[in-house]
Amino acid sequence: MAWRVHDPRIDQELVLVLPRTALAREEDLKSWESTVRRASRLGHPLLAQPVELGAHDRFPYIAYDIEGGPLSVRLASGTMAPRDGAGAIAQVARVLSFAHDAGFVHADVQPYLVFMTSSGQVRLAGLEVAFAPLAEDAEPKAVEAHREQQVEAGIRADLLAVGVMLHRIAAGRVPAEEADVGVTATRLLSGAGEPLRLPSSLPQPVPEPLRAILSRAVDIDESVRYRSVRALSTALEGWLKADTNGGESTFKALIDKVRSDGLLPASEETRERMSSLRQLEGESTREMSELLLGDLAVALELLRAVNTAQQRSGRADGAAGILTLHRAVALLGLEGIRRCALALKPWPGTLRGVSVDRLAEILERCRQAARVARLLRPQGYDAEAVYMVAVLQNLGRIVLQYHSPDQAMQIRALMFPEDRGRRAGAEAPSGLSEETAAYSVLGVDLSAVGMAVGRYLGLNTATLMALKRLPIRGPALPVARTDEEALCQTASCANEAIDALQLAPERAANELNAILARYSRSLRLTVRSLKDALEPNGLTTEIARTWLKNVPGMAQNLDDDW
Repeated sequence: MAWRVHDPRIDQELVLVLPRTALAREEDLKSWESTVRRASRLGHPLLAQPVELGAHDRFPYIAYDIEGGPLSVRLASGTMAPRDGAGAIAQVARVLSFAHDAGFVHADVQPYLVFMTSSGQVRLAGLEVAFAPLAEDAEPKAVEAHREQQVEAGIRADLLAVGVMLHRIAAGRVPAEEADVGVTATRLLSGAGEPLRLPSSLPQPVPEPLRAILSRAVDIDESVRYRSVRALSTALEGWLKADTNGGESTFKALIDKVRSDGLLPASEETRERMSSLRQLEGESTREMSELLLGDLAVALELLRAVNTAQQRSGRADGAAGILTLHRAVALLGLEGIRRCALALKPWPGTLRGVSVDRLAEILERCRQAARVARLLRPQGYDAEAVYMVAVLQNLGRIVLQYHSPDQAMQIRALMFPEDRGRRAGAEAPSGLSEETAAYSVLGVDLSAVGMAVGRYLGLNTATLMALKRLPIRGPALPVARTDEEALCQTASCANEAIDALQLAPERAANELNAILARYSRSLRLTVRSLKDALEPNGLTTEIARTWLKNVPGMAQNLDDDW
């Protein structure tokens, strides 16, 4: 409970926060006071600091002198902009993650315990005030186990309460007609409540990234929900920063990792070959670049070296970026190539365990897409440039898997959930799209990550536009008007096709047909040209049969040998 009170001793208004029920035993009062006193020493700037602790008629209380008004009053007085609300909830999540790390919980987060100043800064009151006393006949050794259970339950309750408050802000009304956040959270925790969904009619538009974050925060399936308040805070703050300044601060930590550890680890074979320059003497730049394409770590590092060197020399942003390895080889020379290759960590770099296999899988899919793009490229376009754009469109995936494998694993788990139902007898949950999954983990999509890394590579604005993959759904594309558009379309088509091959045959066939419909005009794409490009790059017989069995003129190609 929270009350506005007047303290006549100091002639000042305070906020009094109490447990919902009185504590019957003296030992419970002492335990409550001890825990609250320890929690009050955390000293986080977003935590309200108590001015007094006491008890009256078996009700312990904590008094605060807090600037600002409670979030509940602001919500009751009108609609709160989703961005402002998300900013407040991100602050609450941040301070709760700090408290959880220190072993403390709130266990009853409510809008009337979140105080906001006029500048939008938050103060959270009531940390550890909620109290679950031990049974009267509990043995002393049960105290520690009870505390551990209380903290574990409190962390889960705090996490869901934050999501429920975010839902309240986005929806513009209390969820499930229940004003008590704790009641709604308890229903979701027990699996007894109905799923929380945003109503069809909203007072204000809710951006897609915020929708994805919100949906995951209050999902009725615990395996889908965030595992910690910190993970929710990361997603919210990622979206807020990207929405504010184009994402420069969003990816600062990631780019710092790239600078310190290298973009990717290079294979031992490549490093050994680069250590002996005599093996490469006499080869043409084209032959050498074709060799270097086999190791994407070295290829990307060479592009970074030449493009950042151009930036330092004062290249105008409108000047063409370098996308071909043969030009990079010509500019750097053998010694420059050697330095770039040997500066990279040996495979698998900083990765361990299954993350190594996952990165290898992503890199192989990049190569497949690049080979497909090279086969589908419009007449007159450099094969190497098309190849590298197809690779660069996967920068977000690549860098996240190497430098933040935990987040990459979360995205993959949301895209490809295990074959299980949410309740007994229920259908297994369907996976999210990569875009929605990335929104819910990072607050941005993977193309935004790729663009940030592309800027680190020194690519200019026009080249960066080719790196942004086209939306998967949309009408048929017109013929490209610029070289960058043509490169982008070709690489997007190839990447979509390789991604489609990872799906079940029926879904893969539908996706391949959608790709044909979209790119048939812009790339002069036909069933035969797409089939011929995919056949050596992952197209299985099962997918091919499902896709082509009803296509006129193609069925005869589906013999047993094929």
